[in-house]
Amino acid sequence: MRRSSRRGVTLIELMISVAILSIGVSITGNEIVSLQKAAAVSLEREKALQFLELEATARLNGGSANVERARLLAELPDAVFVPKRSSPVTTLTVTWRLPDGRRGSRSIAIVEAR
Repeated sequence: MRRSSRRGVTLIELMISVAILSIGVSITGNEIVSLQKAAAVSLEREKALQFLELEATARLNGGSANVERARLLAELPDAVFVPKRSSPVTTLTVTWRLPDGRRGSRSIAIVEAR
C-alpha cells in the first residue's frame, strides 16, 4: 500500500481559519460603517459650503435664486438658511441635520464695497 505525501486540512484547522476570518470581517465591517458616516458628513458640509458660495456670488452680483442653489439646499436634510445683514457685512448661515442627528452649521461673511 502506498501512502500519499499530500496532507489534508483537519476540521480543527478549518474551524480556526473561519474564526480568524470572522473576527477580521467584524472589525473591518465596523470601520467601514464609521468611514461611510464620516464621508456622508463631509459631503453634506461641502454641499453647504457650495450653496453658501453660490448665494454669496449671487448677492454680490445682484442675481436671483437659481436651480443649482435650490438643489444644494434641498439635498441637506432639514436645512435652514439665515442671512443676517449688518452693514456693510452680511453673514450667510445654513444649518442642517447631520446623519447622526446632530445639527451641522456653516457660515460665510460677505463684505459689500461702498
